[in-house]
Amino acid sequence: MKRLVCVAACLACNQAALVTLPDAAAEDACVAHAVAFCDAASSGCVGGGSDPYVGVLPADAAFPVGCTANVIGTERNTVTGVCKLAATCTCDGDDAGNAAWTCAP
Repeated sequence: MKRLVCVAACLACNQAALVTLPDAAAEDACVAHAVAFCDAASSGCVGGGSDPYVGVLPADAAFPVGCTANVIGTERNTVTGVCKLAATCTCDGDDAGNAAWTCAP
């Protein structure tokens, strides 16, 4: 009788459905985005365009001269698991009111 219980229990284990887990890299991909370290203003630097870094900065808001922003890229640091910093941008301007983002990787 004990053997019958063991066989029945083992057969139940063999019938369990295997679940394929999704690829973690695809589920948790890094998405390019910007983090500004100041509040939007009425005038100043505006993002957008074809530049790989400025293009990630908000095009619907202006940021004052002196503001800095980090652009987070699409690559992940294999050691820490954190999305990599792609560039740091600074809003530079002149006395005439011209302002533009200057970004450096």
